[in-house]
Amino acid sequence: MDIYFLSFFETHINQKSASYFSLCFRMTDKEFEDNRNAVVDLFREKNKNMSEESSKYWDMITNETYQFKKFSQIADVIESNLTKEGVLAVFDQYIAEKAPHRKKLSVQVFSKQHEVSFDNPVLIENSTLISYESVTSFRGSMSLYPATPAADMEPFLRKIE
Repeated sequence: MDIYFLSFFETHINQKSASYFSLCFRMTDKEFEDNRNAVVDLFREKNKNMSEESSKYWDMITNETYQFKKFSQIADVIESNLTKEGVLAVFDQYIAEKAPHRKKLSVQVFSKQHEVSFDNPVLIENSTLISYESVTSFRGSMSLYPATPAADMEPFLRKIE
């Protein structure tokens, strides 16, 4: 494992996030509003064909989320709540390099050929190494797995007379 590559990667992520902050900070209120409206339009975009529409709904059914109005609801929240000041505040609290509530996940995957690297992984300061033998055991250890959100089925229920 090349330590130079990992430290470069870490530095690159910090620089990229700082450039996004700078871009947002320099943005005028009109530019921010235009960008916000473009995102809202993307969430409200109509399906281009039946295949796209059925795929979207089958994904929700397969994942057992049943939130068929999810994209419309996300658009409503963005439109009514997202402000430039809010974005900058979230960056300062959670994304900036020295943010007080910053959390990061770094995943290092080792093949059987490189198991020796696992004995000496590259750790960044304030990091913890957790090892799992399989993806299934990792997912099973997650506190919310399997998390299936409650669905509002009321519109689909019909009174049987």
